[in-house]
Amino acid sequence: MKILKYNLFKIAFLALVVVADLFFLEPFVKEKYLAFDLANFDHYWKCFLITFAIIYISLIFYKTIIAKDSRMILASSIFFILPSFLLAFFFQDLTENLILSLNVNYEKAAFQKEYTIQRYEHNKVFQLYDNDNEIIADKDELDRIEELRKSNHLSSPYDLKNGDTINLSFAKGYLDIKYLK
Repeated sequence: MKILKYNLFKIAFLALVVVADLFFLEPFVKEKYLAFDLANFDHYWKCFLITFAIIYISLIFYKTIIAKDSRMILASSIFFILPSFLLAFFFQDLTENLILSLNVNYEKAAFQKEYTIQRYEHNKVFQLYDNDNEIIADKDELDRIEELRKSNHLSSPYDLKNGDTINLSFAKGYLDIKYLK
């Protein structure tokens, strides 16, 4: 019965972590970051290594300290590599969302970026272009930008004409990844 309760606790904890990621962290990250910035997030391998290390050390710690079975530390260490790798792969999105959420909490610099409105009525195209390489064309992102501008008592990007420019407020966190402010 004791083993069943412990396994039930582990399953409930993992379910809670997955639910927290799906319903809190992931929507928060999608609200703050633009798709362009997430696509250029090049720290994914670091997230994987961090996740792998945490899981691996936790499993070794459990086996040697909590389970009081320190006689086979080397064998346990080798045995836990594959499960740690698989769990790290499973929790990679969670780790990335957690790190990106923390990035928002540690602001390094705030700045504004100018975008040009590109509106073509004949083929129903509306997008923002930064005159470099970034295009914001996703309807959800444009709606989020509209909400932010309206909350700051600024005009909606949808009310502007082709060729008009708008400034968007961004900030960079400790990872130097920009997010909407």
